[in-house]
Amino acid sequence: MSLPLPPNLSRWNRAGLSRFRYVDGNAVEFIESVRKALRDKKDSRDTEADLFKGWPDALARPPIQSEPSEQAKQRIQENYQVHTRDMGWEIARVFVRASHILGEYIDAYANEGFLRTATQWDSVRRLVAMLGYQPHPPASATTSMVLRAKPGKSGRVKRGALGFKAQPPEGAAVVFENLSELDIDSAFNELRPFDHNRSNDPLISKDKWLVIDGKIEGIKIGAPVILEATDVTEASHIFVTRVVDIRIKEDTTDICLASMPTDAEGAGKYTLGSTVVHISPQEQLSLLGPSIGGANAEMIGKSIYLEDKPDQLARGNVVLISDGETKLFRRIAHISGHKLTLDKGLRVEPERGLVLDQAYVKLAPPVSVVDFGGRKREQDGSIRALRLAGDYGYLTGEYIADMVVVGQKNKKAVTELKQFKVESAKYTPVAVPGEGATKPSEDAGYTVLTIEDKDKYLLNPQAIFIAERGAGLKVDSFLKNSDSDIIDARGSLALNIETSLPKKMVAGDFVVLAAGERLAAARIKSVDPSYAQGAAQLSVDAWVPRRPGRFYFKQTTVLGHFKHQVQVKGWDINNDPLEGSKVTVPLPAGATPPSKGRTLLIAQHADAGPVKAFKAAVNSIVPVKDHPRSNDLYAMYDMEFSPAINAQDGFTHGNTLIFGNIADAGHGERKPEKVLGSGNAAVGNQRFILDANDVSFVADPSQTSGVRADIELRVDGEMWDQAASFDSREAADKVFRTAMLEQGGVLIEFGDGVHGRRVPTGENNVRAGYRAGAGLYGNLPAGSLIKLAQAHALLESVLQPMPATGGNDVESAGSMRQHAPASVLTLDRAVSVDDFSGLLVRHSSVWQARAFERPGRSRHDSHLELVIVPAGGAPLEGLKQTLLDFITANGVPGARVVLTEYEPVSLELDVIVGVISKHFDPETVVAQVKNRLLAAFTLRERVIGQPVFLSEVYEIVENVAGVEYSKCRITGAVNLGQVLPVQENAVAFLDPAKPTLTVLSEEYTA
Repeated sequence: MSLPLPPNLSRWNRAGLSRFRYVDGNAVEFIESVRKALRDKKDSRDTEADLFKGWPDALARPPIQSEPSEQAKQRIQENYQVHTRDMGWEIARVFVRASHILGEYIDAYANEGFLRTATQWDSVRRLVAMLGYQPHPPASATTSMVLRAKPGKSGRVKRGALGFKAQPPEGAAVVFENLSELDIDSAFNELRPFDHNRSNDPLISKDKWLVIDGKIEGIKIGAPVILEATDVTEASHIFVTRVVDIRIKEDTTDICLASMPTDAEGAGKYTLGSTVVHISPQEQLSLLGPSIGGANAEMIGKSIYLEDKPDQLARGNVVLISDGETKLFRRIAHISGHKLTLDKGLRVEPERGLVLDQAYVKLAPPVSVVDFGGRKREQDGSIRALRLAGDYGYLTGEYIADMVVVGQKNKKAVTELKQFKVESAKYTPVAVPGEGATKPSEDAGYTVLTIEDKDKYLLNPQAIFIAERGAGLKVDSFLKNSDSDIIDARGSLALNIETSLPKKMVAGDFVVLAAGERLAAARIKSVDPSYAQGAAQLSVDAWVPRRPGRFYFKQTTVLGHFKHQVQVKGWDINNDPLEGSKVTVPLPAGATPPSKGRTLLIAQHADAGPVKAFKAAVNSIVPVKDHPRSNDLYAMYDMEFSPAINAQDGFTHGNTLIFGNIADAGHGERKPEKVLGSGNAAVGNQRFILDANDVSFVADPSQTSGVRADIELRVDGEMWDQAASFDSREAADKVFRTAMLEQGGVLIEFGDGVHGRRVPTGENNVRAGYRAGAGLYGNLPAGSLIKLAQAHALLESVLQPMPATGGNDVESAGSMRQHAPASVLTLDRAVSVDDFSGLLVRHSSVWQARAFERPGRSRHDSHLELVIVPAGGAPLEGLKQTLLDFITANGVPGARVVLTEYEPVSLELDVIVGVISKHFDPETVVAQVKNRLLAAFTLRERVIGQPVFLSEVYEIVENVAGVEYSKCRITGAVNLGQVLPVQENAVAFLDPAKPTLTVLSEEYTA
């Protein structure tokens, strides 16, 4: 049977096609060709009826002339799908199916012979090998592990002795191992800046509220509060005030103070970290002494205080104020509590003063004068005689007072209360009947007062003021000065005071004198109780007053023995920025400081663990002599390191941790040594295959891919070195090179005796030990490696502050197809700007790279900026130094480069697809659309700086089976929504972890 063939197969390989295409049609179309050929066959031995006897009518029926295309398509599909028991027809069906499959295989093999059209990984590998290009091997992720030694332990940890284990939510456990030996010491477990837990923020609060952690019960409004600045040694390191409001919350206690320290009161001494707040005094005592001696008029002024409240006195009353020797009459101008404000100051002889602790106040009511001037002892009138009804004989030598006229103002008399000394007071008693009195005296029942009146004020008194008899009201005295008996309001208080007997106050406690708004605080030096007298002597270092004024004994309370010593919320958080390359750290006394060159890991700390970290090396460390924080437990050291802390990275004294026991760890686990085979010195470039999956690859800038297989290869027990190539090697060099196989094994090749030594002849003398573990799944986030695979005698725990980065899968066919031709031009060296891009994408840990020439102020300031997309989108920080070493080893000498991480742009798409639900399941179509979009707009597929066109979205969406039409929108697109511009250092992609893709369906109706 012969079948018609196309007249010219070359037309299917015309210019412009991206792939070879030799197949014309498919099995459904081929069955029609077979049917037509069978029908048109002319054979004299068979009649037409015999040929199609038993075949379905549809197959035997000739095609209708001018048959519509849709009808023809339907008929051809029915012909292919028809079921018949005719063996000939079934053979024909199998034949066309085989032809279809064979044609497709011919196409595939033809395309696999060309780099641009090849799709199979091994085909592409063989093609690029002609260019001297080897596919990038998978890279193993690396990270820096913090080792916490057991207390007091130190020693050396061998390479590979530590395994760090992570258990992902899905899949097998991931194991990392330490890549080098290191010495550890528990003294270096965790270093902090010496003031990390003491805030230097000012305590000053404009609203006077202090927030304290925890609930504190029993605080009373009006109670004194002491703020103590613990970093200050002088007496003025305390500030005393009162509580005016309280708010007790779930986790805090907020107290509002009457006042806060001002600049004049040394506000700068009070910081959150150094201020201790003393709350709730537990003991209350009476102030008993020492009192002042004489108080002069300048000190007392117009006010005096009484020990008891003067309920029997009223405003306008005349009173006598006396200490037994000094006697003064005054009118009361105002009464407030225990305080009397007088109309005139208490002026007495300055050299004596009024002895307040002996003084009293007596009411002096007015007494009517019955007769005046009846007798005169002096012609000038200096002696007056006043006749009073009643017995006032006790007034001899005492004083009386009268309101007299002392002048005139605005034609009105000006009066003043004057006091006069009574020279004598003679009382004439009333005669008692039956005692011999014959004639009653006219003075009987009256007292005649003889009064000295040199200034002639008593011209015609109608009444005089005479103090009542009795003890009167005791005047309150106040605490005397520490240096003399007479002080003013600004004077210092006595350093030794007498109080009632304390029960709780001890030396070292704070004590407060509280008198209304006046407060004074001090620290107690000693307490000397006298149980017999029921009193005690308190000695203090110095009083710090809050408000000027006197501390009257009856109005003053001595408070002390504060129950709570707390600090304000945030006191242990030092938010001062930390930058530069020097920091002061405490080390345990006697510990040997870290040596120069030791690796440190400097990390930021947050509640959930370290959030930002980088590695540094110790440049120098020297002790700080006479540091105020040095003590028997810790010594202070100034440590310099590099690189320095960047001011923009947010490091502070409070959130910075410095770890000194750092191990570089790589993804992989040590496996037993394998025998690769026997050497044969007669064979050049002898090859062996290490049949092992996921062989680990570690950073090595000398390799063209930036990594080398972590293989320890021994020939006759001797270690051989791994090389990138044999080109520059001598005949005696014991080196080998590796190449990846698609199935995961590693091809190991030796030299030919000219470039690299041949393998000596021997029986099973080629052996290899290796670590297994590579690929993207090793890129673990920080905090994943939290435990040791096996316990270690020196270690207590481990910490992973930085993410594991650099892990990548073996290079894909598409990547090889793209990058292999460019490698021919660079010869593994970077000179031009584009060369640096090509160089970095050859590194196994890099997905994408793009180079920009950045001019500076001068030629010497210009540099290259290399924007990097690390494999898996991992952070660049952990990979940066590895890439810099790679550029240094393969780039033009002296090139100034700066590595920066790509800027991620979250692509937001909204898609609505029209689906005929009776033909396709809308949910299935929506899922397929999502999968196609996520696959097309991945971080790996999108190019740095590549804009997103709406047409790209439509092309993907409308090529999904079941989509009749679609409506697509890119959030943020410009030019009528047709394009999303992307900056030159950014990548726009769909992140599966973020809900930025919305796909909905609607019913399609024609």
